[in-house]
Amino acid sequence: MAKQTSGISIHLLVLLLAGCEQRGLLADGVSSSGATVDVPATSTSAAPVRPTLTPQARMEFHAREADMMRRAVIAGDLSAASVEAKALSEDEWTPRLKPTWRGHMQAMYAAARVYADAANIGEGAGAVAQLALACAGCHNALGGPNPAAYNGLPPEPSMGGHAWAAEQLWFGLMAPSETAWAEGARQLAKAAPFRSDVTAVDAQAKRLQQLGASAMTVAGEQRARVFSDVLTTCADCHRRVGYAP
Repeated sequence: MAKQTSGISIHLLVLLLAGCEQRGLLADGVSSSGATVDVPATSTSAAPVRPTLTPQARMEFHAREADMMRRAVIAGDLSAASVEAKALSEDEWTPRLKPTWRGHMQAMYAAARVYADAANIGEGAGAVAQLALACAGCHNALGGPNPAAYNGLPPEPSMGGHAWAAEQLWFGLMAPSETAWAEGARQLAKAAPFRSDVTAVDAQAKRLQQLGASAMTVAGEQRARVFSDVLTTCADCHRRVGYAP
């Protein structure tokens, strides 16, 4: 699955970086380039000036870590993104971040901590879904990717269609994008059956169709629950056939 979706994921990252708002993230004392600058102090010795990442670089970090966590859940191996989850949960962008941004960042850090402490795939999937909601809340309030830009034709066969649909649902939840969510739900609902000689695999494919149908009728937090179920269903199927995307 990784080979089939790598181009899509790169496209997603480009859209995320291109669309994110580049102004107003940092409080006074931070230059437009993202580096902290000297601020007049009342004491005789000011705190040392240290650089901080630009908004674009920080969004690149968030997108990379979040996508690694999502892929690890799909692969059924939470440990594959344990380093990324820990880094995201402990991220300190800058002490001068504007108050309007702090709540969104804290929600993202909290979701990453849940992933880092997850005892099973279900908990990890739920954490990734909540992470997407945290991203969406920030994007809705302060600017984010173009919600209508993430599209394209789903590949064949069924596994490629599932992977494409999961990418669409992820972007739809995280951006957020009604278009991407609806396209992902439709593709999942109509995905061709696997016709596998492993009975459980056919059952999981049918389960994904059901989740696609459900995705077309839900909103808000319920979308996070459906997306979490999609991730765990993919992971369980991959475990049964010994496939690591």
